[in-house]
Amino acid sequence: MNRLIASTTLCLSLLITNEAPAQQQQQSAADAKLHDVLFEMFNAGIGPKRSVTKAQAAYDVARRLAPNDPRVTYAWGLIQQRRLKHEDALRLLKESAEAGYFKARKPAVWYLLSKSRTQAAGLKEAEVFATQLCEIDDPATEAQRQNMAQWLAEVLSVASRTTGKKNIADIEALELKIRTMFDAANLGAAWAEGRVAVQRRHDAFTKSSAERSAEAAKRAEIDSKNTINKLEQRMANLKKDKKESEVNKSDLRAAVTDVLASISAEFGRLDRDYQFLIRQDELLIREIHAVLRDLTALGAFPDPSRPELRRRNRMNPAVLSLERDLFALQERQWDLRTQADGVIAQANNLVAYQSRVVADFERRTGEIVKQQSRMTQWTSRAKSRKRKVAESQKTAKRKPPRPKKVTFRHLLPFDVKRERDALL
Repeated sequence: MNRLIASTTLCLSLLITNEAPAQQQQQSAADAKLHDVLFEMFNAGIGPKRSVTKAQAAYDVARRLAPNDPRVTYAWGLIQQRRLKHEDALRLLKESAEAGYFKARKPAVWYLLSKSRTQAAGLKEAEVFATQLCEIDDPATEAQRQNMAQWLAEVLSVASRTTGKKNIADIEALELKIRTMFDAANLGAAWAEGRVAVQRRHDAFTKSSAERSAEAAKRAEIDSKNTINKLEQRMANLKKDKKESEVNKSDLRAAVTDVLASISAEFGRLDRDYQFLIRQDELLIREIHAVLRDLTALGAFPDPSRPELRRRNRMNPAVLSLERDLFALQERQWDLRTQADGVIAQANNLVAYQSRVVADFERRTGEIVKQQSRMTQWTSRAKSRKRKVAESQKTAKRKPPRPKKVTFRHLLPFDVKRERDALL
């Protein structure tokens, strides 16, 4: 213990020792280079762009520059603690503290006391740390000593507030012992200030936690009301949309009915025109047959073996007149049949149009039915969601949220970056 205290005193006294100018310049250059290497190591270890490989390389360089400097070990221990390599970090911090850099016990004490299963080891480290603080007698480092004494009071106070019943007696016994030591070493004011700081921090955290809980409950109630209002508006819109879809469905059915009625009327007109043409064709056929009988009676169609009779009969004026009548009747018959074909084509086109109208009506009606089915599902989901939100709102009113539990790390977080800045 005496060797450790002596090395600690020596390490602190080196900061104010008057060296020769040449040695001071050489030491300043070495410290500046070591500072740059440690800065690079911290950037690679805990900076925004972390790289274990670069941090390890920088650590190796720092080791070569200052193989016996405990600050290098302390810096590497801080990086390992930030990387959650706690066993390696504790080993490095212990090595640094035993090598004379007693400040390295600070992160070790914090980590060990923050967990219930390692609090016994943390209390031992805290006692050693307090003993070192009490036995240091160096005016140049008095402010630093007072600050660390206040921090030790804070960490023990936080541990006593957040630990379980199993370890509370040991912590209180150590607090009493260290309080006596600090009073004798002119550190009583720092101890009291640390206790008051923790009390203020605890009260602020408890108050803010309660306020956050009340605010969260109020915000949850407002959110629930807003959610219910949105769901009700959604259901109203769905109901309106469903009514509109029914109207659209009725309008579509009425429009299709009118179109089909007009198609049916057009079918009736075409049928009447076709029947009229058929009757006209039958009349023409009878007239053609009558003309053919008259031509036969006049000998217009004699025996083919006697062509002279055919030439003679063709010169008969009555035969010529009947042939002209026959030709005119045949032309009228072709016109009638062309008109009948046109009526049939119009009827076929009308049938195709009717099929398209029916198919389009079925498609659009099917889409409306599907849309109504989706609306029904959405309405059911909205009702279910509204019921659940209302139930959760009632439950929240019956059982308000409890304030957040105060933990060791909430009351006293360990800022690795601040320790880095203090070291650099």
